[in-house]
Amino acid sequence: MEGPPAKMRRPNFSEAEVYAIVTEVAKRKEMILGKLDSSRCTLQLKNHAWGEVLNAVNAVGRVTRNVTEIQRFSADLRVSVKKKAAQDKKYAGGTGKS
Repeated sequence: MEGPPAKMRRPNFSEAEVYAIVTEVAKRKEMILGKLDSSRCTLQLKNHAWGEVLNAVNAVGRVTRNVTEIQRFSADLRVSVKKKAAQDKKYAGGTGKS
């Protein structure tokens, strides 16, 4: 007995896609990472900024991505960079003469 077909895994992000995400998010950092307010940063503007990031990533990638994938990858990347920075800071304070 066979169940429903297994969901295929999406390929990893290529270096070009990662570079595109990092540069495009950095260009729109205020809009993408900022808080929503009625004057400068609305949900429509935020979604438009993510759409521009999506277009840039899909232009260089071999796989067509969607906004949710890019948002999740961007958030995961920020978390891993913060963890690495905290770990480096922790070990930098522990080096020296004992």
